Amino acid sequence: MIRVVCIFLLFCGTQIIAQILAIVFSGPMVAEQLTAGQLPRLQPSDYGLSLLICELLLSILLWYYLRRTISLSPSSLLTGSMRLRQLSAVVGVPVLNLGLSLLLTPFDMDDFGIQTVFREMLTDPFCLLLLCVVGPLTEEIVFRSGMLRLMRLAGISSFMAVSCSALAFAVIHGNLVQAVPALLVGILLGYLYLRTGNLKLCLPAHIVNNTVAVLIMTIPEAEHMADDLGTGVLILLGSLYVLLGMALSWRALK
Repeated sequence: MIRVVCIFLLFCGTQIIAQILAIVFSGPMVAEQLTAGQLPRLQPSDYGLSLLICELLLSILLWYYLRRTISLSPSSLLTGSMRLRQLSAVVGVPVLNLGLSLLLTPFDMDDFGIQTVFREMLTDPFCLLLLCVVGPLTEEIVFRSGMLRLMRLAGISSFMAVSCSALAFAVIHGNLVQAVPALLVGILLGYLYLRTGNLKLCLPAHIVNNTVAVLIMTIPEAEHMADDLGTGVLILLGSLYVLLGMALSWRALK
């Protein structure tokens, strides 16, 4: 368990280092803000580039370390087409996540400006690479290939290992708007990982999920569509999407 905690703390430390690096990149601007008595506000592009560098290095480091540990066998003998499982996962996970987001919309929870930061990142190619590819890759290596696998190898039950890794995955999102869907999606990604013993299902699903979220943010009509819908319609649509996402995901897990 010490290794599990260390991997989680290493990921958290990477986020802090990225912020420090972003301050270095934004040096003159931050200095001006401090001189004017303002709280420093990092440029999203600078923070995105810093996080891209830090998470790439973390992924390489953890991949090199984890490849020397014992591999995790699949939860049971797989039958059927892996491509069909991957298709079910890459469609099911984003649909489930969209449904959860619709269900949370009526509660009008504060995301502490995270969505605004993401929107400002959309014009930078390095930030897009971070949001769509490097971020999901790092998180899958940390929370599934790292924490989840090490807990299972330590003899912890599948349910507890998946739940703990998903809870940690939710916590690092920092706000309830993202944390609640991240918890449930993290549980699904965890079982997808255990189903194969590798990232063949959970990583493509995570990448497609983030890419769909980015695409939605680039289309104002799509992003604000939920604002014009009543609570009853949001709950109905959200529930249908959740059920559809679960059905598709179950097909990937069978």
